[in-house]
Amino acid sequence: MSSTNEFWEPLASKNELMEVAEELGNYFKSKIRDRNNVPARYVSVQNVRYSSSNMGDLVEIQLEISYLSDQGEHIPSVMLKQFRTLELMDNEVERYSNIDAKCVRFPDIDVNPMISINRDMRYVVYEDPSGLTIDKISLPGELANYLLGRVLGVIQGFDLKEVAESTIREFMIFMLMHMPFTSEERVSIGDMIEPIFAQYSANTGRYRPVTLFSLDNVLITPRLSTISFDNIRDGSAFSIRIVMKDPENITRDRMADIAYLFKDMAMEEFLRSSTFDDTKVAVTQFMKGYAEVLDTLRIPPFEYMYPSGLPLDLQFIAVAWADELQKIRTEPINPDNFENREVLIYTYYLLTAKPFSEFIDLY
Repeated sequence: MSSTNEFWEPLASKNELMEVAEELGNYFKSKIRDRNNVPARYVSVQNVRYSSSNMGDLVEIQLEISYLSDQGEHIPSVMLKQFRTLELMDNEVERYSNIDAKCVRFPDIDVNPMISINRDMRYVVYEDPSGLTIDKISLPGELANYLLGRVLGVIQGFDLKEVAESTIREFMIFMLMHMPFTSEERVSIGDMIEPIFAQYSANTGRYRPVTLFSLDNVLITPRLSTISFDNIRDGSAFSIRIVMKDPENITRDRMADIAYLFKDMAMEEFLRSSTFDDTKVAVTQFMKGYAEVLDTLRIPPFEYMYPSGLPLDLQFIAVAWADELQKIRTEPINPDNFENREVLIYTYYLLTAKPFSEFIDLY
């Protein structure tokens, strides 16, 4: 195994990247067809254009290759990821294999193809994905949420780990102590949250991410002009590509990802109407898509992972606090200033009304 302290010399010259392009030639030659489906007989590299980002133990190189073939010029793009150590590269390959093994169960969902592995130079190459992010597709909200539920179900996949009570308690108490609340409010909220922590010892909804979940990393190409729940379910509506991005090396609660996805909708609806009715409908459709993926992958349902109910109330509080703590404040908040007390009111409502506590029965 390579040492993290060894000499680290990433690919940097155009000549080196021309050699990479040569190695990829056969792959792209196999994809070139004329209008009569006749394959190309040869390809040669004419030029490469590239840009790189150095992230310490990882260098990402966006590479555009100009190939000349007997059927004309072809200019594919790829993402090359070079790692400081073999261990880091092998972790990437393992994560890719993990998600690829789940995608084969679904005709419409695929991970962006890894087309080359070079262990000597410690790099992998991904073909650039095509498609649009979901906000660029004219899709009704209920269908979009159902679709995203299917995608996140695939990404989170097989991994089932216990959700440590101590971990969530330490995280929430740390944030609580730094929130712009009064001392009395912190004590009150801490007392209200404490019983929720006790439920976590029975949960197994934690997982180790294989990629960074973001709407920007889900690219969609429509296959049909008319979209319905049925043709999304059977995989005929879209071609979906999941882009591999390096996640944080930590385990996450599945509900944390879901709360993050709907956090803006939840806060905006609450501030507008003091309810979560629309948010609950949206999350219901999301959960339907997710639950169908769990069934296809033969993963235990949410009722098994969260026997005391989905901890969405707490996770909506957590993401709201995280957003609040990113704000720059030059002075303490006046407790009488209602406009700056929105997060406090939001927190108390979620803890007292518990609008999502029985949500497991809704989808």
